Amino acid sequence: MRSRKGVHLPVRRYPGRHSISARAALERRTVQVADVQADPEFSYAVRDVELIRTILAVPMLKGDDLVGVITIYRLEIKPFTEKQVALVETFAAQAVIAIENTRLLNELRESLQQQTATADVLKIISRSTFDLQVVLDTLIQSAARAGDDIRRPGRDCHRERALVRRDSGQEPPA
Repeated sequence: MRSRKGVHLPVRRYPGRHSISARAALERRTVQVADVQADPEFSYAVRDVELIRTILAVPMLKGDDLVGVITIYRLEIKPFTEKQVALVETFAAQAVIAIENTRLLNELRESLQQQTATADVLKIISRSTFDLQVVLDTLIQSAARAGDDIRRPGRDCHRERALVRRDSGQEPPA
């Protein structure tokens, strides 16, 4: 990784105490430092690029699970007031609720799509009067729609094609 000045920076895989956000994440509590330039533990690369002075980091927690960290800063030494800290903590709590609601809504939508596809297949099967080709065609169409849902952006799935053929035991017509 490089800073804006072109200096090579160490890549950290696990959070440490080098940044205020990492401290908030590790300690699972709000952390405020009035002057990060004077903080001996603060070694985050931005220190040399942008003269951040006062910084506040609030963990976004869902129970004991860390969802993220909200970090705000000032370019002057001016600690955030208790009221400002409380406001950011409230915002973090509300953000966690919004993120969780979005996740649940997406799961609900996926479940509804699967149930709708299943209902469509069952409806065709019940009307097919045992025409196997109609049933197979419906299954393929339903699987293709499900495949489109799986391949939407953000999912790491490979495209696959399915070929289903009916084997009646008879020779195909010439």
